[in-house]
Amino acid sequence: MGDFSFGGYLVWGISGLGDFGVKEKLLIFISLLFVIVVAVGWVKNILKLTQCDFIAPVKCEVIHLIGLFPPVGAVTGWVDIEENSQE
Repeated sequence: MGDFSFGGYLVWGISGLGDFGVKEKLLIFISLLFVIVVAVGWVKNILKLTQCDFIAPVKCEVIHLIGLFPPVGAVTGWVDIEENSQE
């Protein structure tokens, strides 16, 4: 099988991946990309939690506190939550 260079050295140049076919390498790349997106979403959730004001209404705070659980935080980190104050 020839040298497949699509995607560059990032996936195809890692030692140990030479035994996999193109489909397997693509699946590994997509899986790594998914994990990175989830991790960045969770970190963004923590950063947004630190920016909440913790004054009523507490919608933002509750959603981002629930987002401390990684599967939820991976989603809530990417969502913008606007607090509407009733002044």
